[in-house]
Amino acid sequence: SDPPNANGLAHFVEHMVFMGTEKYPDENEWAAFLSSHGGEDNGETDAETTCFYFDVHPNYLREGLDRFCQFFAAPRFAWGSSEREVKAIESEFQQAKTSDSNREAQVHAALIDEAHPYNTFGWGDRRSLVERPAAARVDMQREMRQFHAQ
Repeated sequence: SDPPNANGLAHFVEHMVFMGTEKYPDENEWAAFLSSHGGEDNGETDAETTCFYFDVHPNYLREGLDRFCQFFAAPRFAWGSSEREVKAIESEFQQAKTSDSNREAQVHAALIDEAHPYNTFGWGDRRSLVERPAAARVDMQREMRQFHAQ
């Protein structure tokens, strides 16, 4: 679950692992590889898990798996990509917050015991990922690395 000073961190990490690795450092390298080999990818984070998946033409599966595994073995967490990814998360949140099922989930989260991990704002937005951590002098790049290492 997210640390108390960084609601939405798991979702943020989900976005940031796609932005380059030690072996494949260019933040657009993965997207270019998939695009040029008939592939696509996605990830999703919920209250308990994060799931990543991709597909690619079978002739490029071995290379694709090598690249994909690097997200988990050695992500860069390049801070230059973070602002764009925060904007993407904010956009997702703005679209999703009007959904009845998402509103219901937030009501459940608000009603559960405060000590329970579900009692957080797991989606994340600009306030929880940038503004509040900055005000509290939280190093979000360090938080991402620590969270990923767990």
